[in-house]
Amino acid sequence: MSPKIPSPTPITGIQNPGGEPIQRLPVDVFQKDHPFAFALYIQALLAWQKDGNQNVDKDNVTGTSYFQVTGVHGVPYVPWQEDPTPGTVPNIGYCTHRSTLFMPWHRPYLMLYEQIIFAYAEEIAKNATGYAAEAYKEALPQVRLPYWDWAKKPNLPNIVMSPDITLTVPGKSAEDKATLHLEHNPLYSYKFTSPYAVELLQEEMNWEKSPAWAETKRCPDADGKSNQEIANVQVGTFRAFKLQTWQALTAIKDFDQFTCQAWRPDESPHTYTSVEVMHNNIHNYTGTNDTVLDDDDTKRLGNMTDVQASSFDPVFWLHHVNCDRLTALWQALNPDCTIAEWPSLNDRFTAAAGTMEGGKSRLEPWHKTDQHDTGDYYIADDTKELTSTFSGGYYYPETPLEYITDPEAMKKYTTKAINDLYGPAKPRTPAPPPPKGGFQDVKPPVEGNPGAVTKHWQVFLRVKNFALTGTWAIHVFMGELPESTTDWFLSENRVGSVTMLSNRSRAQCANCISQAESDILVTGTVPLNEALEERGIDTDDVHAVVEYLKKELSWRAVKDTQNVPLTDDLGLTVGVSAQSVSIPDSPGKLPEWGHSHVYPEATAGKDYGLDNENRADLKSHVVKSTTTCASIQDHYEIAMAQIFQWNPDVGCNCNALLVDYNVCVGVIGQQTTRTKPPSGVTTPLPTQPKVISNCKKFHLVQSTVTFSSIQQYYKITMAQIAKWSPTVGSDCKGLWKDYWLLEDRLLSASTSTIQNKISESQDLQQPDNSHEPAAVAQAPVSEVQIPQSHTANANHVFSWALVQDLLSEASRDGHHIQPYDDATDVFFQSRPNNSHFSATSQPPSSWQLFDKKTISSHSSLDDTVAHLRGLIHLYFARVNIFFPLLLKWNIIEIFEIVVAKEGYGQEQTDVVEMAQYGLLLVVLCLALLSSSGQSDIRLDGKDASRQPSSSHHDNQLMRHLWDKVRLVLGYISTDMSLAAAQSSMLASIFMGACGLVAEAFHWAHATAVKCESMARSYAKIESIPDGFRRLYWISFIYECDFISEISVVSPSGIARYEDKIPYPAFSTETCSVSPSVPESSEYSTRSQEELVAFQITTNSAIRRFLNTVNSVVYDDKEQFRTRHASWLLRVSEDLWSHHSAIYRNLPEFLLTSASEDVSMTGADSNSPANLESPTARIRDLPTGNNSWNILRLKGRYFAGQYIIHRPFIEFIVLNIDNFETHPCKDAVLKKSQSCLDGCMGFIKVFDVEAVNSLTCLFPTGMV
Repeated sequence: MSPKIPSPTPITGIQNPGGEPIQRLPVDVFQKDHPFAFALYIQALLAWQKDGNQNVDKDNVTGTSYFQVTGVHGVPYVPWQEDPTPGTVPNIGYCTHRSTLFMPWHRPYLMLYEQIIFAYAEEIAKNATGYAAEAYKEALPQVRLPYWDWAKKPNLPNIVMSPDITLTVPGKSAEDKATLHLEHNPLYSYKFTSPYAVELLQEEMNWEKSPAWAETKRCPDADGKSNQEIANVQVGTFRAFKLQTWQALTAIKDFDQFTCQAWRPDESPHTYTSVEVMHNNIHNYTGTNDTVLDDDDTKRLGNMTDVQASSFDPVFWLHHVNCDRLTALWQALNPDCTIAEWPSLNDRFTAAAGTMEGGKSRLEPWHKTDQHDTGDYYIADDTKELTSTFSGGYYYPETPLEYITDPEAMKKYTTKAINDLYGPAKPRTPAPPPPKGGFQDVKPPVEGNPGAVTKHWQVFLRVKNFALTGTWAIHVFMGELPESTTDWFLSENRVGSVTMLSNRSRAQCANCISQAESDILVTGTVPLNEALEERGIDTDDVHAVVEYLKKELSWRAVKDTQNVPLTDDLGLTVGVSAQSVSIPDSPGKLPEWGHSHVYPEATAGKDYGLDNENRADLKSHVVKSTTTCASIQDHYEIAMAQIFQWNPDVGCNCNALLVDYNVCVGVIGQQTTRTKPPSGVTTPLPTQPKVISNCKKFHLVQSTVTFSSIQQYYKITMAQIAKWSPTVGSDCKGLWKDYWLLEDRLLSASTSTIQNKISESQDLQQPDNSHEPAAVAQAPVSEVQIPQSHTANANHVFSWALVQDLLSEASRDGHHIQPYDDATDVFFQSRPNNSHFSATSQPPSSWQLFDKKTISSHSSLDDTVAHLRGLIHLYFARVNIFFPLLLKWNIIEIFEIVVAKEGYGQEQTDVVEMAQYGLLLVVLCLALLSSSGQSDIRLDGKDASRQPSSSHHDNQLMRHLWDKVRLVLGYISTDMSLAAAQSSMLASIFMGACGLVAEAFHWAHATAVKCESMARSYAKIESIPDGFRRLYWISFIYECDFISEISVVSPSGIARYEDKIPYPAFSTETCSVSPSVPESSEYSTRSQEELVAFQITTNSAIRRFLNTVNSVVYDDKEQFRTRHASWLLRVSEDLWSHHSAIYRNLPEFLLTSASEDVSMTGADSNSPANLESPTARIRDLPTGNNSWNILRLKGRYFAGQYIIHRPFIEFIVLNIDNFETHPCKDAVLKKSQSCLDGCMGFIKVFDVEAVNSLTCLFPTGMV
């Protein structure tokens, strides 16, 4: 039964009987923490979506159907609920973009959507019976719209990618929970409910008129099939969202600049980013596949890409709730903000572009009451304060209800939340420079001291939004571009994009032609720090960054995956800027952002790159305490009259300059001539006023710089300094922080070197010219070297031969660890069961192995085939022995089929499925990496022989093949075959070896989750293949290793994966746990729940250790602890006791099937005599293939033992120079033995021989 929705509909938000607002939560948290409320939300959304027909969908007078409410945003371009303000612009919806009303308009829209879903949920709760009625009544107040925090994690939420959904719902009592399976997941798509709606959308989106195109689409192919994984991979590339969000929230102080993409004449480049800039990228790449063109060279757009059809897609609402949330966070930091008046750059149903809009503007068609007249509209100012969320019935976790009356406490709490979620933990130094070809096993960056100043680099651009029809983008690259435009988006050299949203067809947009011909300019930014650091560039070395960008930076305009020539019609200007930022020493403090310096030399000479001649219209200046109008005049070489003309509020005598405010220092069309010395050295900005014009060297003044330190460093006289920089004064009180000083000789050292030299000067007196406390460097005290990364350079960390030698020497009974042989043949004693075939199709032509990039211009096809075949042999000789997942004959067979079909055009009866194809490609990538000269594998304590470094062609080939692998991985992500899981696991290993930590973990985790699902099927048969058991455990250990790695690189990063574990246990309804145990036995649902609880506890122990170690040991405040070894011993002992205690208290249902088994050794010999050994209760349980849960149980015990004691292996190897005299030597060796014992126990669970150096357990042991 449908609820009665009033029409006209007053927008009040959900008002609970108690009056208190309720949190909107991340969608995954909502599902996990409030399962019944989430079940109501999903059922209500589905009921609303289905509650439509031809008459209801056409009824814009009542206007409460899903189609009509979501259609207010764009299509069907009709007045909603007979709104009193008539429409004046045809073929456009009510939504606002490129306008100061962008976020204010969407806030009541979200409240309306939320109200109606709540009404449907309330109806479902009322009609429930039994205990469900009570449970739903209690859960109903928690029903609110969830959000997708793409700023923290850009990947699509898992919940929106599945076409069906299973909900947790109330059972028969409070102790009982049931499940409800829905064939259609309403977050996956919206199925249009009438021919009227279908025809409208097919016309708007230019879709084929067929049943396949009768629901919303994400990245559709030519057949109308949504590709959710492609959308997931695409949005997942925007890793810079995190830093971009932090910068926007903390550096921008103007509401319009924070929310809106429109260019304003007086804004500085640091304000060119905005919520709308990031919002557009999510729209575009959630909607449309930018990695392939359809056969007819057209592009099938998904809904999110066309702004006028985007709101029908349910993910639109998760996305926009997050935009509203970010705005609320900014409002908490800026409680006294105003919404200034600006001309709109956007047509909307009731106003054309150019209309002046501001705080008093009406937000049609949203009304506060059912009077529904022109006097009860929402206006923008109704939404400008954070309190508007509370009055609307909701708030966010970062803006808690208890601080609603205390703005300062709210600001402090929200600041801490922002820093924790999005802020860089500390400034970071770069990784080593990459090898030729761009691939490298990069160590995670080392974090510096809180309070230090670093630089935030970005590309900023300005462009005409309507220069092209439809949605399009500017891609920014560092390095070589792939030859094909279909490879551009997923290229590792693409560092970011800026998207312009628009209507697809000018014929459907009455004002689009005039807008295209006008100067409607929008802005955007691409953060560069992460990309620069990955390439080994010191972001604090201005000269190094600028020189690198001069060589490597480029950009392209792209529409529908095709290159658009750069012409004047685009109105494009691209520049580079850097802004200094002081990282707060307390999480409750905001960072301190300095002046944004523009570096035109980085883009000069490139197509539409900013240079000294066209930069004036982009400039503004941040006023500091030392700034005067005279200094601005001298610095920017403009007349005093122009300053007064462009900034009338400064006063006639310039006494009204406001500190930390921007003043305009240039307008469109104004030209300036910069000082440029005869030597050709470009003058950096800003310079000290009144500098001489023929200088060839400059110095950046920092807070630690003094007159005498400059004199001593450069070996020049005071008179020379005063002559070349007259405004500093004879007493040096005129030195300005962050301004350049002139010097007569070319500088060869970097800025950081200069600062190091200057800091070495003793007893230098410094005037107070910076108005900031000088940073005091303290020399670290270190007893031993602490590893910079938990898994970096793991071939040294896991040098088992060294540790074995030490253990042998220390052993009193002569026991030592035997060297391990290659066990590949033992692992594959029989051919794996291939009964589970992939259902995926063969690869499209653009993904195939043999193309012009694979076959070198100077090689024949036969030479290429021989080279690739040699790489496969190399893989099994150098890689598979450490990750023994594959059979050589199987890969060769796949290769030969592909060669015959693609290379020589022979018809084949055998078919290579997509999963097998991906497996072949990733094998070739790993072989190429192994042969690139980066490999450093130790075999029995000796260095393995290396092949010569690969040619440039091999490096290019590896990059080319890897681009194909990424596409295949997305395509087979839901494939449950063993080959698909092996592909994703090996791809994770490759990414880890190349330093792509986050992506490596993503695919390792995907493999682990996939293995859990596959195990359900294997449990139904008599045996579990050895290949699958091995893959399961390697993926589990590999994933744990990268959880640790990610928390080192970004301590807050660990939180993003904490909800991924535990994995699900098997359902007893489908099959018995063991073939020998009937379903009616004690293996009941309760037993399964106990097993899940047990897995949660064991996972918790392991994760607790990883979090503890990485938050303390690798925190740079603790990095040089003098008691590191003793601390590590104490923590590991606590964790090991906790882990062992779990196994001393196993649930009885796990102990009912005793059988003879191999003896399982562990670190139990150290247990007190009166305490039962933790392995005693599992020693007699069956291993092998009788019960997958028992196999998992035993493996998790030894996995925990290995992980908990692994840091001691690292400690020994990294501190071997002074280990012999270390007071904790014996204790550390004892713990190292426990680690190796854990590995041996783990190997025995496999029922196979030990692998060479046990490196199958260590994910980064390959290179």
